[in-house]
Amino acid sequence: MTPKEYLRHLRVQEACHLIVRTTQTFAEISHRCGFADQAHFSREFSRILKEPPKSYRARYRL
Repeated sequence: MTPKEYLRHLRVQEACHLIVRTTQTFAEISHRCGFADQAHFSREFSRILKEPPKSYRARYRL
């Protein structure tokens, strides 16, 4: 794994915590985790976890 890939994985991991534990919008979460915009965040999230952020939130919401 390259350093760039590692950083993407860390950002998505942090986003996972925020998605489940907060009511922030995906735009707020993407900005907080360092993604350029919500579309970029959604693409990377889906690529890494094989599901979009919306379904992740629905499945793991506390």
